[in-house]
Amino acid sequence: MRRVEVEKAREEGRREAEKTREEGRQQERRRLKEEVEEAMGRAAAKEAVAEETKRGSDFLSKAYMALWDERADLRKKNAALAARVGELHRASKNLASRKGAEGKAKAEPEPEQK
Repeated sequence: MRRVEVEKAREEGRREAEKTREEGRQQERRRLKEEVEEAMGRAAAKEAVAEETKRGSDFLSKAYMALWDERADLRKKNAALAARVGELHRASKNLASRKGAEGKAKAEPEPEQK
């Protein structure tokens, strides 16, 4: 009788041990599955960030080129305006010197009138 009980207890212990090992394996599988899903999520997030960064970089490159072109256009316009200002300045000086000469001529009596 004692032997049968011991054998039953051993068998019960084996079943419990196997059940515990199986639960441990299942728990380990779940943990590994979660780790893999988490790693895949991080990889997808990194890929999304890289794609967004590339799009942002492309946009910035295009914006920079547009600003560079606009700068070149503004420099040309500035040069044209500077040339025009120079012309107007020279014309103003010429006009002032002519008026000054006319003013001096009017202020001085002509030698014939003396």
